[in-house]
Amino acid sequence: ITGLFFVGIFSTIMSTLDSFGLISASTFGRDIMWRIENKLTNSKDPIAHIRKGFIITIFLSILLVMSIPSVVKLWYVTGSIIIPGLLIPFLHSLYEPKKPLKKPVAVLTIPVCVSFLWYIHGQLSGSYLLNLEPFYPGISISGVLIIISSKVKQD
Repeated sequence: ITGLFFVGIFSTIMSTLDSFGLISASTFGRDIMWRIENKLTNSKDPIAHIRKGFIITIFLSILLVMSIPSVVKLWYVTGSIIIPGLLIPFLHSLYEPKKPLKKPVAVLTIPVCVSFLWYIHGQLSGSYLLNLEPFYPGISISGVLIIISSKVKQD
């Protein structure tokens, strides 16, 4: 019975790993790499990019697991870094669907970069600047960029 229990747990973990790996590879390979290269070469086959995306996401996953071994801390850190770049632009798209963002790549990536640099500085120095978690400067920058983006005149 113990063996069946462990096999059941292992099969659940492997199934989830397989699903998340496929989703991550498809997202990174097709939605990011293929679209960037497609603008340059007009490639019609995203499969090679999905395969490269799978290798890259596995490498990044292993890097994250090795650097942050606690699952709870891993979710906390990735959420603190990624959420500031997504939350306010998402809310803006819900409440202002007729006003698209100007320079959406910058509006989405700058807050993530600020949060990431804030986190790295906190890890290297032992404490965060102004005793603020990385989420707060990232969400502040995101809000400022949304305000600036909404004030810029339409091209």
